Amino acid sequence: MVKSGTTYKVYLDGILVNQLTHNGNIYTSNTGVMFGAMCGGPIWPDWEINGKLDDIGIWNRALTPAEIQTLYFGCTDTLAQNPTSATAPVGTNANFTALSSASGATYQWQAKNGSNFVNVSNAGQFSGATSSTLTVTSVSSANNGLQVRCIVDHGDCVDTSDIAVLTSCFSLTAQPLDQYVVAGSSANFTAATNDPACTYQWQTNAGFGFQNLSNAGQFSGVTSAALSVSGVSQANNNQLFRCLVSAGTCLDTTASAKIVLSGVGVSENVLMRVSVSPNPTRGSVDLGVALEGTYTLIGIDGRAVQTGSIRQVLDFSQQPAGVYSLRLETAAGNRVVKVVKE
Repeated sequence: MVKSGTTYKVYLDGILVNQLTHNGNIYTSNTGVMFGAMCGGPIWPDWEINGKLDDIGIWNRALTPAEIQTLYFGCTDTLAQNPTSATAPVGTNANFTALSSASGATYQWQAKNGSNFVNVSNAGQFSGATSSTLTVTSVSSANNGLQVRCIVDHGDCVDTSDIAVLTSCFSLTAQPLDQYVVAGSSANFTAATNDPACTYQWQTNAGFGFQNLSNAGQFSGVTSAALSVSGVSQANNNQLFRCLVSAGTCLDTTASAKIVLSGVGVSENVLMRVSVSPNPTRGSVDLGVALEGTYTLIGIDGRAVQTGSIRQVLDFSQQPAGVYSLRLETAAGNRVVKVVKE
């Protein structure tokens, strides 16, 4: 029912069904508001509603017929575009867009915090909080699983967009490598990611499965990107290490690397396991084992044509075709192998 001055209008299902004029005052009471029954208790059964009431509202003004119909028939979905879930590499920006087909629509983005969605403001990582496009800047692994949605208001109706989810996890940019060391020295393993918010936990496998390390005895830096194993002995030979890396809900595990103890027979055997492949080669060759030291590529005339630090894979693609000698120099010894470049 709508009252405008002395005119009373009754609407049923959004349609005007009755209208009357009444000059008297509206009955008032200090006993509170009651819907569906006479205030003070059911005196006349005919004055009670035999049914259920839903969506009760009181306005301090007379609603127009159009507003009455809008209330009854509900809103027409005016979202022309819902935001879609996005995947963004760490350090980049992620954008979410919601568009209304109604002119003059306003937007308010929300992010899920715990079990509830709360309004976001233009601060921190968020910008465009009250525009059609929300931007999350400098995405980190902590943003992985972030849920956002948009509240679109176009006057008569308020629409809520679909929920969009942001996926963003770090990448491992450096893996630990086998360490060739002499007895009594230290071995150092390093892992790295593209997200400074990552946490680290180093593990070792001494023959009983991988177990978490603690900062005690030989080990330090067990919860940092760099693990140090001091006072390496024969007992550490071939001992495996790896790192569990996490940030937010993201988790990754590095490849495993081992300590190779340099000593009588140990490094010599490693050098003897060097096998150049492919040979002949048109570019890169794989030595088959990991070594630390330097190499020199020597031409048939005895001149050094290329030098550098030993890597398991060496690139000779810039050299002309010919037969070369590859000299490998390590702390434990040297070896020369033949390389044919096609």
